[in-house]
Amino acid sequence: MNDSKVEFNQNDFQGCQVGCQEVNVTNVYNQFFHGSEKPLEDEDIAQLARELAGKLREEARITSGDMVLPVELDHPINAVALEISSDLQPDRERMEGTGHYNRRADFLNVYEQPAGDIALQDLFKKALGRAETESLKKCRLKPLQERYVRCHGNIVGVVGQAGIGKTTLAKILAKKILDEGLLEAEFIFYIPFRVINYDSESNLLQFLVTSSSCRWRHTAQSDEALLKEIEQSSSCVIILDGLDEAIMDNKSASYVSPDDGAKAEIFIKNILNGKILPRAKKFVTSRPRQMFDLHRDCRPNFIVNVLGLSKKSQEQLCREICGEDAPEVLRYLEEHPDISAYCYVPVNCILTAHCIHRSLLDKEEANLDCITSVLVYALLGFVRSEHIRDNASFEPHKLSQLAWNGFMRKKIIFDEEDFKEFEINEETLRAFLETYVDSSMRVKILEGDKRSYFSHLIWQEFFTALYMMMSMLAAIFEQEMLNFGDGRWEVVNKFIFGLTNPKSFKSLQKILPPTVRKNVTMEEWNKKKCLLQDYACSLMPAEMTNVTCPDFLRVCGFISESNDCDITNHVIAHAPFDINLSENILPSDVTSLHYFLSHSKKEHVINVGFGSAFNSVRFLGDGFERFFRGLAEDDRTKHVKLRKVMVERSSITDAGIRHLTKRMTEIEELTLYKTGLSHLHVEILAKSIKTIPKMMKKLDLVENAIGEVGSRALATCLFNLNSLILSACDLDVEAVKVLAGAISRRDQPMERLYLPSNRKLGYEGGLALIPVLPKTKYLNCNHCNIPAAGIESICKAWRDFSEPVP
Repeated sequence: MNDSKVEFNQNDFQGCQVGCQEVNVTNVYNQFFHGSEKPLEDEDIAQLARELAGKLREEARITSGDMVLPVELDHPINAVALEISSDLQPDRERMEGTGHYNRRADFLNVYEQPAGDIALQDLFKKALGRAETESLKKCRLKPLQERYVRCHGNIVGVVGQAGIGKTTLAKILAKKILDEGLLEAEFIFYIPFRVINYDSESNLLQFLVTSSSCRWRHTAQSDEALLKEIEQSSSCVIILDGLDEAIMDNKSASYVSPDDGAKAEIFIKNILNGKILPRAKKFVTSRPRQMFDLHRDCRPNFIVNVLGLSKKSQEQLCREICGEDAPEVLRYLEEHPDISAYCYVPVNCILTAHCIHRSLLDKEEANLDCITSVLVYALLGFVRSEHIRDNASFEPHKLSQLAWNGFMRKKIIFDEEDFKEFEINEETLRAFLETYVDSSMRVKILEGDKRSYFSHLIWQEFFTALYMMMSMLAAIFEQEMLNFGDGRWEVVNKFIFGLTNPKSFKSLQKILPPTVRKNVTMEEWNKKKCLLQDYACSLMPAEMTNVTCPDFLRVCGFISESNDCDITNHVIAHAPFDINLSENILPSDVTSLHYFLSHSKKEHVINVGFGSAFNSVRFLGDGFERFFRGLAEDDRTKHVKLRKVMVERSSITDAGIRHLTKRMTEIEELTLYKTGLSHLHVEILAKSIKTIPKMMKKLDLVENAIGEVGSRALATCLFNLNSLILSACDLDVEAVKVLAGAISRRDQPMERLYLPSNRKLGYEGGLALIPVLPKTKYLNCNHCNIPAAGIESICKAWRDFSEPVP
């Protein structure tokens, strides 16, 4: 080889330039030259395939091993499990405006803890099954069905918000393929969309190899042979990471031969729609909108959703970050659900845990009581860092202008033109791409290079709020407030109120240049504050219904986030006395509501659910325990009275029930529908009901497994209940006998005894109910499998009790 004469030109290395890195021609020649004038034999092709496969695996191992996070610490963090759900096949309209789970409606899913229903190793099996099922619906002929499965059965789409772990999942998949043989993969192409050259033309092999950051000497003869190997191989894996960073339109693409020259966009679309490399397994990650904006021909039929971190994974990650101090940090997070609510996103979990840990170690009063304060703390720490402190050109207000402009245009990815528009120089941009909060943590507020985006959209929303509060004049701010009712503004509104806190304002004002500080004075800031408190008052309902309850909770969230006495007192003055809660209540809602109640001096009466069963309350997460603990233990809420409690499908703990019983003397009606009550819970309730001075109007425990054990506990308090509803509560004959005995000993009749859908009663259970007839005005035992003879016996006994004795 050393004696051979080698000639080549620049075209031989087309596409071998990755990013800004120059390819070393000497290295390419020494290591990757495989050209030959003579025809390639089978052994030569096999050798080439082995060498290329090895190089691709080497590059994939390097790429997947580089677990760069938007937040990095000074010590390694072990990976934690991400939850994956297959329950996501929305249409484009439903996905409009999405991209992260900061919306209240999406938080419901987070607090429900929808544990992933699919494992990483099963993704392609599920995709194949979906394609086989759909092929039967869409194709009549067997050959067409097989073709449909071949095109659509080997591709998996993965969506999730920014920072949720899509790239991490892609890298984990690659590592499991390389290290554990998760999938059979002779050729593995790991291609981040951001490194693709979208301008140059090449054949398919050159596109795949170059985009995988792999150096390879291409010749027409070897490319043709290798392409044939790859096309015929069923052990080829292509990982396409970050579709939202791709530079291409949403149109379909006509077929192009793999041997022909074409731009990257054409090959990508042909790979996605299965016209090229249908046998290869494709794994594509993206934010939701970009995935569902794809032309239908190119969009994967099987799409899964990365849900982020479960509670268990959050705790594990917190221990990785905080070490022996983790229990204290976890306790702090438990006490502040409006902060921990965001920790299912890995980026937020790392940032929040570190900031709390740092504030605890420094024993400084950081006042990290809401998500706004966490981001302010992180930003101020970044500004204090050594590489920013003496940087005269650093201008954070320009980044806030960029965020604001992008938010108004619904734009999340920015290019050089955007940076020029707001005069963001390269030094400032680089600072935000690698920022150090302190010596042990680096934060990337922006990611990317020529095309950049906020590492998580929560940063863009925070900087949008920062621009409005710290740079915008009050007159313009008032005009923009007309948009606040749009759901897109939900989190921005929250941050805007968080920035009304005087401490935050004074701290942030110090980092702004004098020209900006001159425009936005304390007077201007106070004008905005007055506008905001008037806005909050306008949302506060005069009377609370199931329609106005969300507005009430939203306002409570505003004043809790602001933690400002002026705004709080002004809003409370407009609040109703009767507070009627309904529908879903998040743990963060509970914290906000408790803030409101603890600062209000009004004699509020709370109905947790009201009217019909359709207006009951569902506490998500640990909301039930948190709500009743606040009412039971905080002296500032003693003036608040409970009247009615109607709770459904909520997680109820022993502690939660005990907290509830401390306010039992005030409760007139108690409904706990399908809440998984244990026998201990029933026993605690019964003991409390026995001691209340006034008879409870109604106890409704529908669809809880009360059984005989629970019935014995309830029998001890039946003298103090006016109505008892135990529908579908797993009652048997012995349970009914116990209840009937207690009711028959009452001095006065019960108003209602409802026992429908307890199917174990049968004939004997029907007869066991006869003793309650004189002491019950209304009895319901429908759907209890009581035969006709039993019904006749009950009716005869009823007539005997009802008819006067002559």
